[in-house]
Order: sequence, then structure tokens, then C-alpha cells
Amino acid sequence: MKHGLSQAGKRLAEAKSDEELFLAFLSLGDREALEGLIARQLSFAYRVAFSVCGDRVLAEEAVQECFLILAGRPGSFADRGTGSFRRWFCTVLLNKSRQLRRSKRRARRLLEDAAQEDRRFRREGIVAQGESCPSERTEEHERLAAAIGELEEELRVPLILHFQQACSQQEIASHLNISQSLVSRRITQALELLKRRLVAGGLPILAPALLAALQHPDLLPVPQALVVELPKL
Repeated sequence: MKHGLSQAGKRLAEAKSDEELFLAFLSLGDREALEGLIARQLSFAYRVAFSVCGDRVLAEEAVQECFLILAGRPGSFADRGTGSFRRWFCTVLLNKSRQLRRSKRRARRLLEDAAQEDRRFRREGIVAQGESCPSERTEEHERLAAAIGELEEELRVPLILHFQQACSQQEIASHLNISQSLVSRRITQALELLKRRLVAGGLPILAPALLAALQHPDLLPVPQALVVELPKL
């Protein structure tokens, strides 16, 4: 299979911390370090963006624009002050996602073009490392993802970060600058709403099955167009 990210970039992502990769790119212009950051942050970035936008195309655009900022103006990240690279990256990504959601610039044509492009990449066998082929994505995943997309942003974001990215409630609280107890309440509320809406939509699902489905990697797979195009920045 073909992959968009180089093996060197993937190896760096496994061997170095976010801060080490970022400093290597910022100070030395190391492209492999940038690829390492993309490899490490791509899944996180897409799922955060989707959790805000509730729309795959807008989420894809938010991720692209955020990585373009990182590639073209890394100094804007260098001035972040204290805190981890991921926390700052998450802040930039949340702001960009909200900006795109408010603007509502995406038309139906772009939705269709993006879906067609994603199908083409998959037909050609370009699959992200750690992602599954579309045949493994079930109708249950499709309906659950749609139900998640209908949640309010304040419920979607902690839900996806917790179950799809395995972030602790404390980490989510830090990313969103809210209390851990509020994160816990929002996750609980999101789960209750999801169960009610799935039942109302004819998909009764028990709590253990819902939790397992929320953690499944095929629930929100990263679009293959991103996997291929981002390393070309």
C-alpha cells in the first residue's frame, strides 16, 4: 500500500516528543520533523476539528489550514508561551474550526467532490497507518457518527477527545480551559443524548456496546486525502 507520510517521518514521530519535533522544524527547517508532527497529530487534529464542525469537509479544511500555518509560519507557534505543543495546537485548531463553522463557506459541490476524492484514494489503496479500509466501517458506525455530529459542540468535543483520542478528563479540561467536573458532566450528558437519539432512530444499543463503538477506530477515520496531501505542504 502507498502512504502519504514518509517512513522517516513516521520513525521520528515514534522516537521524539512533540516539542523536539517542533524545535527541529523551527530552528533547522527539518522537513522530516514536520512530517513527524503531522504523523503524530493528524488523527487528533481531524477528530478535534470534526468535533467542532460536525462536518467532514469543514473539519478537513480546518486541519489543512492549521498545518499550513504550522508549515508556513512556525514562529506563530513558537510564541505560545508556556504549555505543551499539543495544547497550543489544539487551541489554534479549535479557533480555526469555529471560524470555518461560522463562515459556512462550504457548498454541496465541495461535499460531493471531497467524497469522490476520498473514494478514489481508497480505490488506489492509499490507507492511513492505523486506519481500516471502508469495508470495516459498519452501518452502526455511520449512524453513530451522524448522531454525534448532531450534538452541540460543547458536548461533541469532550466526547470525541475522550473516546476517540483516549484523552483523560483532566487533559480535556486543560485543552478546553474548563473544570474537570464540567468535562465529566458533559461526557455523561452526551452519552445520554446519544442513547436516546439512537433508540429514537431505530438503533437500540446497550451502554457497553455504545462505549465500545465510540472507541472503535473506524468511527471517525481520517480522510485519505489528508493523509496524502498534508506531507506535500
